[in-house]
Parts: sequence; C-alpha cells; structure tokens
Amino acid sequence: MRGLEGAVAAQYRDPRDGTSNGLYIPGWLRRDEETGLLLPPGFRQVWDDASPNVAVAVPWAGRGDPCGDRWGWRAARYQLLAGIDCATDMFCGFGYIMRTSDGYRACDVAGTMHDVWQVQGFAPREVVVEGGSWQSARALAFFRAAGVRTIDAKGRPNQKLIEGYFNRLWTALSIYLPARGQIGRYRGEMRKETLAWESVRSGARDPRTCFPTLEEFLAALRKAIAYLQQETIESRVYGKWIPREAYAGAAANGQRLPDGLAAYALPIAAERKLRREGMVSVTAETPFEGLKHAYAFASREAWRYDGATVTVRFDPRTASERGARIELAAAWKDFPAGLVIDTAAPCVSPVPDFLAPTGFHDARQVANTEKRASQA
Repeated sequence: MRGLEGAVAAQYRDPRDGTSNGLYIPGWLRRDEETGLLLPPGFRQVWDDASPNVAVAVPWAGRGDPCGDRWGWRAARYQLLAGIDCATDMFCGFGYIMRTSDGYRACDVAGTMHDVWQVQGFAPREVVVEGGSWQSARALAFFRAAGVRTIDAKGRPNQKLIEGYFNRLWTALSIYLPARGQIGRYRGEMRKETLAWESVRSGARDPRTCFPTLEEFLAALRKAIAYLQQETIESRVYGKWIPREAYAGAAANGQRLPDGLAAYALPIAAERKLRREGMVSVTAETPFEGLKHAYAFASREAWRYDGATVTVRFDPRTASERGARIELAAAWKDFPAGLVIDTAAPCVSPVPDFLAPTGFHDARQVANTEKRASQA
C-alpha cells in the first residue's frame, strides 16, 4: 500500500493513475468495520458506473443527427450502472442508461437499484457508493426509504472490488462481442475504432457496419456476466470460491423491500403547489430525451390541501395509465409532511405518445375523457 507521500506524488505526476491507485484499506469492503469479521453474502453491495469503450448502433427516429438522418440508426456510447456483492463478487444486476448526453442521473441510480432488488427479491443492508448522483438528495431519499445504510466511498481507491470486477468483465466481454466491437480502457486510445467513430458520427458510414447493435452488445454483456458467475476466484487471503455457489442463500442476510418503495424510484419527483382545488402541473422531460412536456394531474381529494406544497412523483412513460403519486412535501396546517394525498392522480393533460419512426402525437381525446371524469 502506498504511503501518504507516495500517493500525493503519484497524483501530481499522473492524475489518472493517482486517482485510480491512491490510498485505500485492502479488504475493508469484505469485512465488518467494527468486528473485522467477514461479511455474509447478501449483506453489502458496492455499486459504481462504467463507460464501456464500445459504441453501439441504435435505431433513431429523431432529427438533427447526421448519422440518424441518413441511415435511420446512430452510434452512441452509454453508461453501465452495476453492483456486486462484497462478500462473494456475485454480480447483482445492472442498468444500461441510454441518454443522448452520454451520462446518468440520480433517478437512474434509484431506478436501477430498485429494479435489480425487485428481481433478486431483497435489498442489501448496506451499499457502498461514491459521490455525485450516487449520494444526491434523490438517491439518499431512496436509500432511507429502503432502510439501506449508505457507506461513503468517494474516490476510486475505495471502489477496488467493483473496479477489479469491471476489468474482468471487459476481458470476458471482448470474447463474446462481434468482431466489430471493441473494448478499451479509455476512449480514443484505439486509432482504428476512433476513425470509424468519427466517420459514423459524420454520417459517412452506416453504424451497423462498424459497431455492434444494442441487442448484440447486451447479449454479449449477459454472456460475459454469466461466465464470471461460474469462474473460480482464488485469493491468498480468502481462499477459493465460485460466486454463484457462494451467493446461495444470500436473501437471509438481506432485508425485505418495504411497501411503497417504487415511488422513490420514479424518474420524476418535483415540488409544486396545489392550485385550482386539486390541480398540479409539472414540466418534465419526455421519454424522447430533449423534448419537454407539461404534465397536469388532478386529484379528487386534493382540494382539501389547496395551496400546500406537494411532491409529485411519476413516470412520463406511464403517466396516462398510472398517473402520479402526490404527497405533502412539508407539514401543512394540521397535516404532517409525507402524507400521501393520492397514489394515482390521473393525468388530465394531452400526453405525448411516442411512435417510431413517425415521432409522436398528442392523445388529446383520452386526456379530455380523464379530465371530465376527474371533474365529475
């Protein structure tokens, strides 16, 4: 382990290496901080983001992208959010976040973890996460609602388990990807693929001839993960084990997902004031990223709280079918903060319905019907 002076010198000489290999405590993620005992499987997970140096070809129905306008497909690089079990290196699940900004947000963190925990049937008791979106107000509210303790791991030296797993994952992924797929640690380091990337982005070449499609990439990713689940891990400290076998029975060391947790994983959570005896409107980004729309909701019981500040939670993709969850954002009169006013307030505004490749249309008739029913 590097000393303090060595870590400072490494950061000065090579910021990338200094950040990746700075001071850390070996093995602390696998042990209880107080007793030093090894953690049981399912007790603690470590999560992080990764940027696979693989461009994928995706269908594109938008406008303004040179490649998409010509070929109907565009090339993009997206973010992988993934978590592993600290005790066994078992891969718990992932989310592949596809945004044109090539990034992810706090709602993506909460949504991915919620989906993964729903599939596995339980939540861990602790999660190790870095800063930024992982410890944003939205993410921390989700962790509190789930009853999961958060362990701060700002700085990649404290993410050695997940970083090491990503290194093994890239190696396995390179085996299963098509020949036109490429794995590299950093973007722009491969001359051939960089030139192909620039050519595709300009619209000169069809992205499907240079890069794997989204389906091909995800299929290769799942095969690589399945391979690592069965691979024997050897450690001078912890011995030998197979992640899938060691993870058996992990649910006994986790905890049950509380009711209502899904609301804290919804993409939109905005504070607004109730007006017009139960109406609230939120302008939010639609499923077609970059295009915003005003979503209006009406609740039959919300007239009792007219003028109160509320938190409106909903998913733009299902706003017309599932409505919005409305709760008091702060104490109001004799009512406590967090009081749920409506779990499914109907959307009464025209909701964009996205249809590829023609774009979208407003389902006005459906929205007007819901509005009249609500007013009645």
